[in-house]
Amino acid sequence: MVAGGRAVLENSNGQLLLHKRSDFDVWAFPGGGAEENESAEDCIAREVFEETGLRIKNYEAIGFASNPKYETVVYPNGDRTQNYCLILYATDWDGELSDSDVETSELRFFDLSELPEMPENEKRTVEKYLEWKRTGKFQLY
Repeated sequence: MVAGGRAVLENSNGQLLLHKRSDFDVWAFPGGGAEENESAEDCIAREVFEETGLRIKNYEAIGFASNPKYETVVYPNGDRTQNYCLILYATDWDGELSDSDVETSELRFFDLSELPEMPENEKRTVEKYLEWKRTGKFQLY
């Protein structure tokens, strides 16, 4: 079981930032697992910085993903995990995009109508982000 989270970063054009993961070769939200002595929000902020070069500010918790149907992940090396992910939303950050992290092969902002193919748990994050935008209610999924 892995505690951590992912970040939904939206730019002023309403586009979402995704990174292409080098381990799976798929598009996903920045994020990852917590390290020892690290809070969930500190984990997400660290992962965003490592994977994108951006330091998020003024973020808001919009959901929590833990459904084993979607959050169980099998890695290319055979490791199997179940994620417990806090989802943070931010429109404010410092820094410049950088895909120099070994976990990221590409970074790009996407229009909602042109999102690339993503794993099911990441697709659910998009759905729940849209539901949060519509209702303003914290999403459990």
